[in-house]
Amino acid sequence: MAHFPVNRMLVGAVAPVVLYYVCRRLGFAFEGAVAASLWSMGVLGWHYVRERCFDGFSGIAAAYAVSELVGLIVTHDPDWYLLSPIFSDCVMGAVFILSLLLPRSLIQVLAEQSHGEAIGTPQDSVLWFRLSLLWGGAYVGKGMLALAILKFSTVEAYLTAGAVFGWPLVAGLIAFSVWYPRKYFAMKTVNDN
Repeated sequence: MAHFPVNRMLVGAVAPVVLYYVCRRLGFAFEGAVAASLWSMGVLGWHYVRERCFDGFSGIAAAYAVSELVGLIVTHDPDWYLLSPIFSDCVMGAVFILSLLLPRSLIQVLAEQSHGEAIGTPQDSVLWFRLSLLWGGAYVGKGMLALAILKFSTVEAYLTAGAVFGWPLVAGLIAFSVWYPRKYFAMKTVNDN
């Protein structure tokens, strides 16, 4: 079994949120957004120089942090840093769902690129349909839950919920997306025999 990269997750994804939170509490929301973006980009660059490949945790965190910083600069609204992940989650969920309109959904393309070859047959589209709906629904649901927490609770609760529901949700989706196709194809093999 592969070693789960806890240190990468903490340094690449959790640290920028903590950095922003501390700066915001001290009254420096804009500076916190800049610091979180620079931290994320620095970690991403450090991993690339050290290992000659991009780290997923810091890469996703850097993409989010930079998009939030750009939104903050464009809107001149410190609260954009808080709204940007909600917007990004909803857009990401919509992309997964809308990819069902393509011949091969985004989930199927990602699985095939990870596996190195085509997986299944056109008759197996129900598998990719279900996984795409799951990923899309999970991201849209996460965005809507975050919006509700931000609207009806405190910023601290919102940031905590983002950390609690962020990486564990993605890890759960990935784990299910590895397990479910294996089960699907195993059952299909049994049914075909």
